[in-house]
Amino acid sequence: MIYLIYGITFITLTCFLLGIKATAKIFLQLVKKLNDQRLRRISLGLLSVPVAIIIVVCIIYFAVWRSEPFPRFTHLFWVLGFWMIGTFSFFMFELPLKEKLQPSYFALISAFLSVSMAIYFTPLPQFLRIFSQPSEFILPMILGILAISISWLTTYRVWLYTGH
Repeated sequence: MIYLIYGITFITLTCFLLGIKATAKIFLQLVKKLNDQRLRRISLGLLSVPVAIIIVVCIIYFAVWRSEPFPRFTHLFWVLGFWMIGTFSFFMFELPLKEKLQPSYFALISAFLSVSMAIYFTPLPQFLRIFSQPSEFILPMILGILAISISWLTTYRVWLYTGH
């Protein structure tokens, strides 16, 4: 089961990167063309929400839970990475579609897979059923941080382009 999960994760990340590559040329042109404050506010929200979530979970952990930090933080990064990829992938699919241009279907596949994985793994007990050993937490932690980083940096680039 764990290999299936990793396979779906790698397909999701690959589709996300292919979606970024496929839409990169037209995407930044669309962002420059739209260049409105609404798009800037949306991208600012996509930049600030993950940071706020990480801060809130850290506060809750140190104030309430105080047990099993590695599984909890691995779960946080794993699920947050999927939510971020799903959100930005949908954004990459919807924006060209809105302007009547050819959207990237890699972005749609990535959005569907990542939101499905995020919903499936959101309950901590479900995550711990699949990843039950401490040695199994390392790869999900790395993949989650990678997904968050790629999504955040791509969103930051959109935010920069809407400000000029």
